[in-house]
Amino acid sequence: MRIRLWLVPAGLIALAGCGSEARRLVEFSPDPIEIGAMAAGTRTIEATVRNVATQPLTGLALGGSCGCIEVLEPEGRFDLQPGESRRVRFAFQQLMEGPIRQLLTVQSRQTPEPIGVAKIVGRVLPAFDPPDQPISATVRRSVEGEPFRAAWSARLAFDGVVERVVSFHPDVRASFQQHGRALTIFLEGAPGVADGRLAVECHVRGRTPSGRFEYVRSARINLSSELSVQPMAVWLGTVAPGSTRFADFVLRGPTAARVRVGSPEEASVKPDGPGSARISVPVKAPSETGLFSRQIPILLEGERVCSLTVGGLARR
Repeated sequence: MRIRLWLVPAGLIALAGCGSEARRLVEFSPDPIEIGAMAAGTRTIEATVRNVATQPLTGLALGGSCGCIEVLEPEGRFDLQPGESRRVRFAFQQLMEGPIRQLLTVQSRQTPEPIGVAKIVGRVLPAFDPPDQPISATVRRSVEGEPFRAAWSARLAFDGVVERVVSFHPDVRASFQQHGRALTIFLEGAPGVADGRLAVECHVRGRTPSGRFEYVRSARINLSSELSVQPMAVWLGTVAPGSTRFADFVLRGPTAARVRVGSPEEASVKPDGPGSARISVPVKAPSETGLFSRQIPILLEGERVCSLTVGGLARR
């Protein structure tokens, strides 16, 4: 068996592979470091490290068992004389709910083994009470593609102030209202989002008296509509100024046969099979050249349910 030696003080010779002996060179206080119950997020923690060896320890570095530990103090390496103590400070981030089991370590240049280890223990509280409350909803719209709004009511599992709810879906915007621990999350969809199942990742961020918190939640939205329109917009291409072209649309849904076109009056709605209707809209290009567009209102029992878009380029 090969033993690697260094030209260092005798007490540090041949410590490689002797983790139990190495841990006695430096002690943490407290040990274990009890975080207790915390909200998911980041907390700043202080502890004391002391040289319990009989010789100076130089070139020490504070570290941790995962990337969730960020050393704040000391900055860089440090030395400890025999019996000397110093304060250490670190930021601990934990976003997963459940028990906390991590390690705070002191490393030395003279050995690959840590010369001091302290356990970090505690528990990350769930975001909501009850903890398994799903964020899901079914939203019914008049017509596919129109904006929607979904809302959930939840109760925080701890005392905290929500500062922001962020949606990481490009077509969905998040907002919220809070009264004490009661929290309502709103998700609003942009025009054009199709029917079906929509998954939205939400970040709930805020603060408690002991630190900041951040939770990641996946929201599920089931979208269904009374009407679907294909296409929602028609491009006529290049047309002569003052000329008339027809734009055709197909509506599907239980109320498709009952819709009417608000304008122009020459537009027609004809049944196109069960639960389907075909709309033909005459569109007159402007007398001047350039791009143009028209909004065609679609009415159901006198109420506007959506608008169809027709555009083109008038050119001689």
